[in-house]
Amino acid sequence: MQSKSSSSNKQDKNAKASMLIFSLALNGYELLYKSYLESHRAYASRLQCDYVSVVKPHFSSLGVECCWLKIYLLQQALNAGYQHVLFLDADALVQPDAPDIRTAFNSQNSVYLARGYSGDYNSGVILVRNDNNAKLFIQSVIQHRFLDKKESVGWGENDSVITVAENANYIETLSRRWNNTADEGLNDYIRHINFGPLRTSKKRNVIHKFMSRFTRALWWGAKLLPRKRREKMLNRATQKTLQKILKYYPQFR
Repeated sequence: MQSKSSSSNKQDKNAKASMLIFSLALNGYELLYKSYLESHRAYASRLQCDYVSVVKPHFSSLGVECCWLKIYLLQQALNAGYQHVLFLDADALVQPDAPDIRTAFNSQNSVYLARGYSGDYNSGVILVRNDNNAKLFIQSVIQHRFLDKKESVGWGENDSVITVAENANYIETLSRRWNNTADEGLNDYIRHINFGPLRTSKKRNVIHKFMSRFTRALWWGAKLLPRKRREKMLNRATQKTLQKILKYYPQFR
């Protein structure tokens, strides 16, 4: 017979592990956005959630394309059994008084996104409930990775997120207070400097520009290859980095 103490400990563990908050900060971003990542950790601690800051492997040949890993890790986290998962970009600062984002949940929708300064959905903050619609969303985004988009910034996963989200009936649009990419004066919960008006640091702009050019240099030869072969190379590099991450971070297994 299981003791009362043992049963209580099990319940506490399950309650704490019901939500995972994670960030992705490879290729030096963990140093560039150290204080931002600390705000994520503090938020997770306040909410008594599991938290992972993915900083290993420290280098990935994907370069800026490593942002795609957030989608694959969302998928892994749901498969690992977390009931709720919150992804935060490394350059998204969680305010000390931010409430529990789970208060945004309603009974109908599975995926929660805010619109950025462009008016499109921004993938810097993604909240999902573990159900079939959330899993369908993630799989659909992955399947759209190499499809032509009507509009594209030329890299990253956000175009695919926009394409899938705009045509899904299980998406909830979050208040911009949960992912503020433009309004300096907004009383926000999460301030996301990304590539928008809030990123005014010349140092960060230079570093991001360098990383973008470095990525193009790493993959310049791939552009000369047939499309299918180039896609296969990117998929292989993504899976290779993903497998390394899974070795470092058991929360996704």
